[in-house]
Amino acid sequence: MSADNFVSFQEYDSSNAIAVNAASGTIINTINTSTAAANATNVTTRFLADGVTHYYWMIDNVAAVEGPEKDAALQSPYIEFNYTYAYNPFYDQTPYDLFPPLRLTSLNYNNGSTTQTNLRLEGKFIRVSEPSGNSGVGIVHSTTSSAIQLNPYQFDTAITTHSTFSLVYWENAE
Repeated sequence: MSADNFVSFQEYDSSNAIAVNAASGTIINTINTSTAAANATNVTTRFLADGVTHYYWMIDNVAAVEGPEKDAALQSPYIEFNYTYAYNPFYDQTPYDLFPPLRLTSLNYNNGSTTQTNLRLEGKFIRVSEPSGNSGVGIVHSTTSSAIQLNPYQFDTAITTHSTFSLVYWENAE
C-alpha cells in the first residue's frame, strides 16, 4: 500500500502467516492499513503472490473502510505491588505495617485517526464486603495518573504516582 505511487510503500501479510496448503475454504482477513493510509488523499494498493504458493490464488470482495476518529484503548492494566522492590524476598502475605505503596500502570493505544488529549488512568480500590459478610464501605482509595496525549496509532504508558493508602484490617479475638 502506498500514498505516493510506490515511491515508498508499506507491505502487509494478507495470508495471516497461514502455511502453504494449510487453509481450506474461504479465509476472511482484516488488515489495519492506518500506518500507510493515515491522512492520505490518495492510496494505491497492489497484491503480490510472492514465491511458490499455490497453483492458483484469487482475491475477492476487497473493502476499504475508514476507521473511527476516536478509538483509545486501554491495554495491559497492572497493579504494581512492591514496585520499588523494597521487600526481598517478596511476602506471600504482607504485614499491615510493611504494606508498600501501590502504583497502577497501563499500556494505552490510540487506534483512532485523531490525537487524543487529556487521557488519564484512574484506579479505584473498593472494599465490597466486611469479614462478617455484610456490604463493604465502597471506595477506600482512588488514584489518577497525569494526563497523556496519544497521537494516532501510537502507544504510551500511563502511570499513577505511587500512593500509600490506609488498609483496614481486622483481628479476630476469641
